[in-house]
Amino acid sequence: MAKILRLLAPGIVLLGGCASGVTFPDPPQAPPTTTSATSWSTASYRYTITSSCGERAMLGTYHLTVEDGRITQIEPADPNVQLIDWYEGDLPTIADLLSRAQAGGDGAPSELVVDPSTGVPTRVAFDGDPNAIDDEECYTITDYRPGVGPGE
Repeated sequence: MAKILRLLAPGIVLLGGCASGVTFPDPPQAPPTTTSATSWSTASYRYTITSSCGERAMLGTYHLTVEDGRITQIEPADPNVQLIDWYEGDLPTIADLLSRAQAGGDGAPSELVVDPSTGVPTRVAFDGDPNAIDDEECYTITDYRPGVGPGE
């Protein structure tokens, strides 16, 4: 019996690793208690966001400027990409991500990593229905810079 288990073990491990396709830390890391979506709702900052999964508009990497909690400028990281139609809400602000991160049930993130020094989420993934195809949302945030204005 032990010989059979030794022969089958690599295949069982391999199949087990392929079962879900994507793995996320469990449980998700909660945002710092000193940083709330409310405190970000009127903040001004710049950041780069990469939207990388699911079927929706605005997949790719973009440089965003947020003033008083609202996205005021979007620049694609790829100079060959043109923004033809942009609809408010297609890309989330940090307040949007943190607000959604506080949700429970199907709205809760399947992955959440927050930079403890800034309170900025650096990786966030949502999968509202694990049985649905392409309803996922995956974001990576980099190059966060607080403040917006001349010379900043």
